[in-house]
Amino acid sequence: MSNRTFGRARVKETAAPEASSAWSNHWSIDAENRERWVVLLLCSPLVVLLVDSMFSGTELISPIGSGYLWWMRGLGLADGIALLFFMRNSAMFEKLSVIRKLLLVLIGPFLMAAAFDALAWRSANWIAFGASSASYESAQYPIMRVNMARKGRRATIAIDPLGTGEAAHIPIPRDQYRQLIRADGDQCVTVQQRRAANGAVQIRTDGEFTLKEPDYAVVTPC
Repeated sequence: MSNRTFGRARVKETAAPEASSAWSNHWSIDAENRERWVVLLLCSPLVVLLVDSMFSGTELISPIGSGYLWWMRGLGLADGIALLFFMRNSAMFEKLSVIRKLLLVLIGPFLMAAAFDALAWRSANWIAFGASSASYESAQYPIMRVNMARKGRRATIAIDPLGTGEAAHIPIPRDQYRQLIRADGDQCVTVQQRRAANGAVQIRTDGEFTLKEPDYAVVTPC
């Protein structure tokens, strides 16, 4: 600001604000917000998968199309790479050590591909049985293995009776898990299942991440 005298009148001159600076700051804030929304959008499949794992009481045990499965895996890989691209300048990423950054870059996209693989199975279950009124019936299948409870998951019985390569998990109480790991010989579990018009088979599982203690599964020697 400066003063100039014109005749007897003194006039104050004020410098105009730098419009370009204000404009650039406005757009830098918008760009940051846009990146946050993109990151949230890229992470949303994980949220959907977690919520579904917590509350879903069914699981698909019949095979799904390999083309759809690989398409979903590829989509997950692309999602993971895009997520790394938008997170590379975040404060959280900058705080990581070089080794952790390298591990995240190398492993992160493949973890997202695995998450989309699980999402493919869940979506196939929704599509096949979302509007199904088929009734459940009892069926007995051999137990592949028994999984210990860890990291919020409940102990489960794993089965793959139709050879999908992806085990279905039936939650069991911790006491039953201890009994089964000490059991001798082959064991079979009785499940409640139903079939869709397209041949898909669904079983009741009661979810893996729910907090309540599951009921005892009906297990007998095969």
